[in-house]
Amino acid sequence: MCYRGLSLLLLLLTALGAAVCQQQPQQQPQAGPTPGISQSAAATDGGASSAPFGASSEPSGQFGLAASIGSPAGEPRLQFQGTATVAYSPDPLTPYQAVGLGCGLGFVSPTFQTNYVGVSSEYFDDAQACGRCITLQCDDQSCAEPGKELPALVVDVCGSCSGSDLSIAIPLFKNLTGREAGSNPSIVVSWDLISCAPYTVGTIKMLVKAGGSAFFQAFGFSNYVVPIAQVQVNGTRLQQGSDGFYSYNPGSPIDPSAPLAVALLGANREVLRATVPSLRSADLGFQFTPQA
Repeated sequence: MCYRGLSLLLLLLTALGAAVCQQQPQQQPQAGPTPGISQSAAATDGGASSAPFGASSEPSGQFGLAASIGSPAGEPRLQFQGTATVAYSPDPLTPYQAVGLGCGLGFVSPTFQTNYVGVSSEYFDDAQACGRCITLQCDDQSCAEPGKELPALVVDVCGSCSGSDLSIAIPLFKNLTGREAGSNPSIVVSWDLISCAPYTVGTIKMLVKAGGSAFFQAFGFSNYVVPIAQVQVNGTRLQQGSDGFYSYNPGSPIDPSAPLAVALLGANREVLRATVPSLRSADLGFQFTPQA
């Protein structure tokens, strides 16, 4: 009777152990780290697959050139992105031609006699863009060297442009793309603001605008390496117009033979002063200290 009771107990324990084993889930083998994905990143993504390094989820052209027109990884694009279209004369820009453009610049350094652009009215901002320098990058499939950059000077407003689009000089187009404009005068570009200092020769020039009177004159300034923030003539602060010129209306007759005390305040807070012997265009003989 005792052996029989013991046998029944053993059978009961065996059956109970089998039931427990069936309910316990089998432990899956732990996978090693996924190549190219850190363990912390994989945990954060909840096991979702991560894009390989250098890939972008943005639309094609939004970041980097397509592999077919850039390097395998693509060329990074600059801050402002748009279309550049050929305009202007194929010859180097003369002072007379420069004055006739939207900024009315009376002098252009040699580099910018071929490398100049017009910006949209939005970016022209009532001539605030005048005399600023940009680096222009060719992001187009037709570029001989995708990603090539060249400096350029803003000298005009482009009436047919919108946003970051540009009108560019014919020599600049040719040097940037390595081809003639021909039947395809527009290219995809990106650009950004840069210092004018490495490309500017000489000192700041002042131009007296034609058509003034005994009570009103206007002055233009060019060839500066730091943007001009404020202009004073004989202690009077001048206002810049949408044509790039600063209006001078002192409220009393202007003596054309009297000297003019000119003061320029740069965007770097530097103040430059000069005395012009009479009412005439002049080389002011000074230059702002380039910003680091």
